[in-house]
Amino acid sequence: TQSGPVLVLDGAAARPFNPASANARTRNAVGVRADGAVVFVLADSVTFFQLAEAMRGPLRCRNALYLDGNVSQLY
Repeated sequence: TQSGPVLVLDGAAARPFNPASANARTRNAVGVRADGAVVFVLADSVTFFQLAEAMRGPLRCRNALYLDGNVSQLY
């Protein structure tokens, strides 16, 4: 699998993803919370902005990495 871009770095968005992007796809990511818990996400139709915000916000990941959307489509 490929990986990247980094979505969340030290609790902040790792880059300025476009909140107005219409490029919603099946995507997956892995994140790590402050307590060391690992979170895996498989989302059906999200943009990079939405995925990064979910990892940073409700899922409370301090760091998160996009994995690979093409592999996600196999689920």
